[in-house]
Amino acid sequence: MLSPELKLRIERALHECAAWADAEVNRRRLGGNEPSRQQCQEVLPTLDPCGQKVTRAMQWGSEKHGLATQCVQEKLDPLIPGRFSLEPRYRYDNPTGQLQWLSPAEVRAILRQNCGKELKGTLVPDVVIHSGNPLQAVSIYDFKFPCPPDNRSSWRTYTEGHIDQDLTQGKVYVDALKAEAALVTPRQGVHQRIHP
Repeated sequence: MLSPELKLRIERALHECAAWADAEVNRRRLGGNEPSRQQCQEVLPTLDPCGQKVTRAMQWGSEKHGLATQCVQEKLDPLIPGRFSLEPRYRYDNPTGQLQWLSPAEVRAILRQNCGKELKGTLVPDVVIHSGNPLQAVSIYDFKFPCPPDNRSSWRTYTEGHIDQDLTQGKVYVDALKAEAALVTPRQGVHQRIHP
């Protein structure tokens, strides 16, 4: 468990990292301006490595996630060393409740084959605070970078064909890891909490 004070410090750090990453990518890509709806929806001329279309919103969101993750590593290492994981990957079988953590080496090996098709349906929260064991979560956080910034952020709902069809990311995280899940956005900080 986390003391209320420690949880507040962790969540303040997560919000600071989200706000900084958002501002930094906007500074680099847009001269410090916020992106417009039209800019966010622009489809890039090149496809991703798996042949999928990429929008500016996706590109900038990926860059912001990367910077936020680096920032979180720097801020949480001295605060709770060894008690958090960044972008851990889990296999979760909803009907049986079986949960498996995949090591980063396993994930890299699988991603090199068939664009990671074997990883379809796995869970990848952005930040998991845990006991020191990634399977013993205390709290789960997911960064969202709405594009444009005035878009409402929300948990993604899994679509048809996904093993968790019609459920939200947050609900599945809570069911799998038995811990509270929340979104982190640059403007709103930590919000949309889901409790076990």
